[in-house]
Amino acid sequence: MNKRDQNVLLNLLETGILTSTKVKKTTELEFKGIKLFATSNDIDRLSKPLRSRLIELHLPEYSEIEFTNIVIRLTHSRYKLNEEFSKEIARVVWHEMGTKDIRDALQLSKLVTNIEDVKIMAATIMKYSDSNHD
Repeated sequence: MNKRDQNVLLNLLETGILTSTKVKKTTELEFKGIKLFATSNDIDRLSKPLRSRLIELHLPEYSEIEFTNIVIRLTHSRYKLNEEFSKEIARVVWHEMGTKDIRDALQLSKLVTNIEDVKIMAATIMKYSDSNHD
């Protein structure tokens, strides 16, 4: 989140008013009793004033079973994949791609059309992704 957006959020949390200016016209929306729920993989990128207005909770990482169950549920609801297909995606992402990111499983799910393609596509992603070319 860039500094400008953090400042807008900070002002909203302090005043309950969201101010937007577009083409020399300012609009204000008031939110009574606003509550903010957010997640971050890198809390240090948030400004100190914004962090001071939040309660930080540190959640444990998913277990492999939890990860697999989430992948099964999401890939079924979004892409209509069966349980066996979804389990293979979860296994490959967890063990072969070495990540615990649900978004990686969803990305892989969009790219494959059969269970045999899961390992091949995962290997291709790992080989050619920017994060593997430091």
